[in-house]
Amino acid sequence: MMSVVKIEGGYKLTDRIEERRASEITDMVNRAYWNQQKLFFEEGEGALRTSEREIKELLRDPEKKLFVMTLEKTDRIAGTILYQDLGEEVASFGLFAVDPELKGQGIGEKLMKVVEKEALRAGKRVISIEILSLADRLLNYYQKHGYETTGAVHPFFEVSRAKLKPGFEKASYLQAIKLAGAA
Repeated sequence: MMSVVKIEGGYKLTDRIEERRASEITDMVNRAYWNQQKLFFEEGEGALRTSEREIKELLRDPEKKLFVMTLEKTDRIAGTILYQDLGEEVASFGLFAVDPELKGQGIGEKLMKVVEKEALRAGKRVISIEILSLADRLLNYYQKHGYETTGAVHPFFEVSRAKLKPGFEKASYLQAIKLAGAA
């Protein structure tokens, strides 16, 4: 059972961060997603990636693990990734965010390795993620890290509380997977 683990490069990782830090997590996640969100969504609360209420619910949910990476020296939130067990052979991740001011330092790769190791530890064969079809840069990032699209697609508007800008109404989520343990 993880509490706090030191990670190479001056970071700490936990899956048990205090609920009182939900506001900090929410702020970092929304800043991390904002450059993508503003391209596709009308401004307003619905265009934000998450809310403090949602983060608190995730922190309380025993079926989900929100891994939070902080800077060792200052305890600043550096990144997050949400791990979820989807059944006998499959795990997924989401809410994958790195503080925009800290990008390019390998935090994202460290967080992905955490959920991939967690999936292996839990005996999962497949790790799944859903990617907004309009986000080519993200799709390329995941493909670079060994994920492949499956062809499974579902409409974005069914799960979003945000209003898409004109021209983006046909946005969807693409499923990408990686075999657990694959490089």
